[in-house]
Amino acid sequence: MNHHTTIIIGAGISGIKAANDLTQNGIDTLILEARDRLGGRLHTIKTESGIPLDIGASWFHDCLVNPLLRKAVDTGNVQFYYDDGRFDIFTKQHGLVNDNMKFKPVADEIKDYLKQICSEQFTSDNDISVRQACYNYFKLKGYTLTEDQIRYAPQLIRYFEMWIGSSWDSLSARLISSDEHWGRNALVTNGYMTFYYDELDELASGFGTGKGTGRGTGKGTDLIGSRILLNKVVYRIRFDQKTRYIMVSARDQTTNEETTYSCDYLLCSVPLSVLKLSSSEATGSIRWEPPLPQSLVEKLGKVSFSGLGKVFLEFKDCFWPQETDRFLCLADPDDELTLSITENRPITFSSSGRITDDPDPFKYTVLFMNLYRAAKVPVLLALISEPLTNFIESSDDETIWRFFRPLVANISKPVESEPVSIHHTNWTNDPFSRGSYTGVTVGDDLMPCIEALQEAKGIFDGKGRVRFMGEGVIDEGNGCVHGAWLTGQREAGKVVGMINRGRL
Repeated sequence: MNHHTTIIIGAGISGIKAANDLTQNGIDTLILEARDRLGGRLHTIKTESGIPLDIGASWFHDCLVNPLLRKAVDTGNVQFYYDDGRFDIFTKQHGLVNDNMKFKPVADEIKDYLKQICSEQFTSDNDISVRQACYNYFKLKGYTLTEDQIRYAPQLIRYFEMWIGSSWDSLSARLISSDEHWGRNALVTNGYMTFYYDELDELASGFGTGKGTGRGTGKGTDLIGSRILLNKVVYRIRFDQKTRYIMVSARDQTTNEETTYSCDYLLCSVPLSVLKLSSSEATGSIRWEPPLPQSLVEKLGKVSFSGLGKVFLEFKDCFWPQETDRFLCLADPDDELTLSITENRPITFSSSGRITDDPDPFKYTVLFMNLYRAAKVPVLLALISEPLTNFIESSDDETIWRFFRPLVANISKPVESEPVSIHHTNWTNDPFSRGSYTGVTVGDDLMPCIEALQEAKGIFDGKGRVRFMGEGVIDEGNGCVHGAWLTGQREAGKVVGMINRGRL
């Protein structure tokens, strides 16, 4: 029988951290990964010219409290750039926005309104979108603003879209204001998988292979095929009342062969978007036997998943302003919102639907990261949000460049060359992620879900042998790499404690 003390579902950073801590404590551990690669939502690729691009996470967020920063610096393999320098704002009408137009102070006041009013006034039952909150703010304070501020400050507030990956007409005004980072954010310039492989080498050392050093040698990949199994799509998790084992059934993506493994403890790191799937026919869905507690299922139903997208435009040379860290291209004014304030016209509030035709690039907020400034490579990284993300991720390079070309021209006239390569995320189409990370949509109620997943009560025999981890199962660091890493540490610690107490 394929029996292990602990089985971990997912070889992302939380899975690797948990395996590391369990192995250091002498606990037999196996990792099952659905994809044909390591890393989960950490994913670094290289262009033909050798430039590393992070399709997955890019930043060490919350540098004030991030426990991984010191570790990465001490190891010495990860290269950082603090991209908090010059921040230029552009519109189609103005080009580079003059600070004297004072859009930012108004946007900052709207943020205060969201934090002080919306977070106190609304609950998950009567929540409103950021767009509707802007309308309420203008009804309250519009008399203090210029016409241009009324037109463009809401589009600057849409910068929130770049934090989460959802449109402002679906983002929760109640929740978004509290979704802040602690301290600075450090952009990784040589690929986030560099840090991942440091962790993997540490794991290899714990397994006693003699090959892992924790110094980024890459020897940790030798664990593939023995302690880490790729292409293993878990589709059923069953508790065997007779043996008191947890039975984990997986199907190999390449051979279609089905294998059942057994364990005493299970650590599950699948994204919440996958965990909450109700249809057993959906790729990546897991059937629990007996089912997960209904109270937990209901709490999962109050959690959304976002769609932050990335598009890397690689050029032969850098022809845009080299000294700017970020270029924020504001969407054109929302005429319906503006006229509802200036002329008291009616307004409706609803979420954006899917994009079916070529979209107008000036109807969306797009943030360009200047990777020439950060890493001396001729690349612009565009951050986008839903519903644009799914359209872009489903489009060919020609369509993608047709969308971005006017925006690039707006920040640097003229556009001196076509891209030599275009690379983009595919998280909204990936059945094992179904988005980028946990969202903050209107009506969400995340904390009860986090607490329920951390407690994991009432599952199987009720002894706590099933644990949940990942970026969505923590408050501080939610949606971030260090948050996921901390959940791996937390849940491994619980399992170690139960084993030491002889709990089963």
